[in-house]
Amino acid sequence: MILSFSFPEIPPSINHIYAQVGPRRILKTVGKAYKKRLQQVLLHDHAREVEALLDEAGDDLFLLLSIDVYFPTLVNEGWLKINRSGKRGADSRYKRLDASNRVKVVEDAVVEAIGIDDSRFQAIVMKHMDPRRPRVEVSLEPLDPREFGVPTTYLEQGSPVSGARVVHP
Repeated sequence: MILSFSFPEIPPSINHIYAQVGPRRILKTVGKAYKKRLQQVLLHDHAREVEALLDEAGDDLFLLLSIDVYFPTLVNEGWLKINRSGKRGADSRYKRLDASNRVKVVEDAVVEAIGIDDSRFQAIVMKHMDPRRPRVEVSLEPLDPREFGVPTTYLEQGSPVSGARVVHP
């Protein structure tokens, strides 16, 4: 089973959602609000799918967490322009958009919403460009932990659910 959903907001960067207070890093109001809105979409609109995914994953399986961030742009518009001295208007063709800098809040929201510790997650993060519809697309699917080197002796009696996707790195 694969659970997929789309959320119409790009996550704010880590620099905007966390504050360093002494030795601790705390989530700012903007980060808390983003997490809450994403969790509401997941738990309200996809409650049955979450339940089915948790049933299938049980206590044995990893979950593949795929996060696709669709930015309004990935390119520097100025890169195409040549100024009077013959230099490009921007140093780089691409904007400095670090998708991994933005997905921590998405990961945390999913983890808290479904109640599975993120030690059981394998994550993939991709960034895309969609000027008409910036968003985050999230999918979760069970994976067999033996494919990642987890010895069978660490798994519960019996084998993991037969529907788990096998990934060959």
